[in-house]
Amino acid sequence: MKKFVSMFKKFARESKGSTSIAFGFAAIPMMVAVGVAIDYERLTSAKSDLQQSSDAVALDAANSYAGGNVNLVARATEFLKLNPPKGIDPANVIVAAAILPGNEKVKITLKADLPLVFGGIIGEDGDATVNSESITTLPVFSDYHKGEIALVLDYSGSMNDYVGGVRKYLSMRQEVTSLINSLSQSGANNDVKFGVVPFSAAVRLTLPRNYYYGQTGTSSSTRCIEDRKYPYNLSADTPTGVDQYNVTKFRESANVSCSDYGSVGIRDLSFGHAANITAINSMGPIGNTHITLGTEMAYHMLTPNAPYTQGVPMHQADTLKAVVIMTDGMQTSGGNGPSNSYSVANAESNLASLCTTMKAAGIRVFTVSFDLSDTAAGASASENRLKVCSGPSSDDPVRTPAEIAAKPYPFYYNTETNADLAAAFGSIRNQIARNMFLSQ
Repeated sequence: MKKFVSMFKKFARESKGSTSIAFGFAAIPMMVAVGVAIDYERLTSAKSDLQQSSDAVALDAANSYAGGNVNLVARATEFLKLNPPKGIDPANVIVAAAILPGNEKVKITLKADLPLVFGGIIGEDGDATVNSESITTLPVFSDYHKGEIALVLDYSGSMNDYVGGVRKYLSMRQEVTSLINSLSQSGANNDVKFGVVPFSAAVRLTLPRNYYYGQTGTSSSTRCIEDRKYPYNLSADTPTGVDQYNVTKFRESANVSCSDYGSVGIRDLSFGHAANITAINSMGPIGNTHITLGTEMAYHMLTPNAPYTQGVPMHQADTLKAVVIMTDGMQTSGGNGPSNSYSVANAESNLASLCTTMKAAGIRVFTVSFDLSDTAAGASASENRLKVCSGPSSDDPVRTPAEIAAKPYPFYYNTETNADLAAAFGSIRNQIARNMFLSQ
């Protein structure tokens, strides 16, 4: 282009052929007008193409975010590579993404520099910038319409310790209450059920006697149980009947005094949001940590199998099933394993199996570690178990390799402060809300 300008200036200085010179100067405005018109048309076309791209990117990003992906820039960049805007190199496109206040919309902004073809006619080489912006509502009303959420909450003794001047179980109480209030729309939403599974060394149940080992009859009885014998502790089958070892039913724990557990008891799935909050407000820490047992009971709760029968059948297209597991420590209680063995290692292995089974059954699993109170080695192993336990259900949108690489464990939250904990529960709330119909 510079060579063209130089030749044109030399032509303008030539004194021979005054008529030709006059014509040449007369042609300048025409050439400029034509060049500007062509560049304007290219810019207009590019702007339209980029706008179409940002609209498509925003829709894709919204659906991706609902499925748990929070790295929207990476998702948008990958999408543009596969679906480039016409006439624009996606490598020259700058992507920005944001979730707008209220967590109801996603905004995608694209910016691209487009070389000017005829700008050099007037001695100005360079690029022109084209921008596009698209705002799309997050799919709150798609995918699922209802929710069944089991809250698996750590009430071991270490939850009585302080973080930021507040006892950990009180910080947990605050965030769990906020989650229930938000998703239940302050108790008005009868499309979401919550169940509560507090755990420490044991889990406290109130059930008909015939569900307990060694008991008969249907009168109500409160017991503090350990996990069932292996492999029944890896399933959500109804604990009825006996096999040759009489181990299919729930077994009362010999390691705890149930009278010490007070009101720290399981609450089945229900629309009783206020009652759940009242019960949580009365719970306090006691004993060791049996994450696996709490998870086992949550799995029971989310299936329609007795003794907990409030859950709809698995893989219902209109119902999101989710477990939220929160703990501040590693597994310290033993679990039943193969060959009638009993150990902490069994319990740790059982947790991995349960989480895999739940996700395959259509249950989304969120895990939260809070001020993990273990040795460095133990904390690392516990964090890894919670990471692997977490994850989307078999019914969730499939994540792309790029999404997995950008955020391998989008449903795991490692928190150290009260602010971290609040942010984690806020993220869990947003991810569930985007896949669950909220009554209007």
